[in-house]
Amino acid sequence: MGDSFIGRGVGEIDVSDLSLRQVVGWNDNTDQLYFAAEVFDNVHNADREDPGQFWADDAWEIYMSPSHPEADGGGPYTPGEGGITRQSFNFALPPVGGNYGQFMPDFEWRTDPFNNDVWGVAWSFEGEEFGESTYFYELWVQPLDFIPDDGDRDSVEETDLEEGLTIALSWTFGD
Repeated sequence: MGDSFIGRGVGEIDVSDLSLRQVVGWNDNTDQLYFAAEVFDNVHNADREDPGQFWADDAWEIYMSPSHPEADGGGPYTPGEGGITRQSFNFALPPVGGNYGQFMPDFEWRTDPFNNDVWGVAWSFEGEEFGESTYFYELWVQPLDFIPDDGDRDSVEETDLEEGLTIALSWTFGD
């Protein structure tokens, strides 16, 4: 991997355009992950014409696979491969047309932002809502090791988070 892969050699960082901080934690009592982000952006973009195209606006995207069985060749986002082990939470906030983003897999109990069964999100901002501003995002997630192909919530295997556990986790901010 060259230097450009890790962000060097592709240009200078311009904190007047985008600057962010994020922390991730977990709670052993609830087995939940907690994310908090502070994102300064010189222009917060939320003007997509199609409410379903979250990626056209500024977005906060989180991907996880707590049991990370991809090494064994399994675990896509969608049903049909013997079960689902990957999950994503893709937010474009504030919502446009009631659409918060995209959540995979897309079973109703996972995509309803008011369900509070496996995740919850909150956000606020300082500055101009769609101009120069700092957005504050918070998310809690109940990670899931396995979701059956049929999406039966009662058959889901929740992750037992514990010290030393390695999970696959990544996130990105679209600008």
